[in-house]
Amino acid sequence: MSKSVKPEFRHDFGRRKLSIKSLNKNKLTLYDREGGRIHYRMEMISDDLKAIIKAIVRGQIHEVEEAVDLLDDIDRKILFKALDEAQIDIDWGRPLDSKNNIIHRFNILKDEIMLGNTGEDTLREFKEVIDTCFEKKLLSKSDYYKMKDLLVSII
Repeated sequence: MSKSVKPEFRHDFGRRKLSIKSLNKNKLTLYDREGGRIHYRMEMISDDLKAIIKAIVRGQIHEVEEAVDLLDDIDRKILFKALDEAQIDIDWGRPLDSKNNIIHRFNILKDEIMLGNTGEDTLREFKEVIDTCFEKKLLSKSDYYKMKDLLVSII
């Protein structure tokens, strides 16, 4: 019979709870908010990744942004998977290599633009994501041109 992690050792982590006790042992475990069901588990993580996750829990997201760039590919994938699972929207230059990352970034940028964030950087990144979606056949030709027209109308 496995031991359950006591609720006082769980901290909010987006839409999930993070086991601090496991994190201190270099393990990453995310639970649902209501009960004890595990949603994501990674047995061993690096000290660097552990420090970044602890900073996110403390609300020091922007202080560790540069540290994320120094993570190796495996740690970056683990981090982004955990952030996706917890629905924490942090853009640290996620690689647009997987279909899920592309679609996730597309939806975030589209929502930002619809809410009025029409800054130059946002529009430029949205254009890049649209082009990537089209190249990877995630957007039809007609949808691609609709998105391009939307961008032109905003500019």
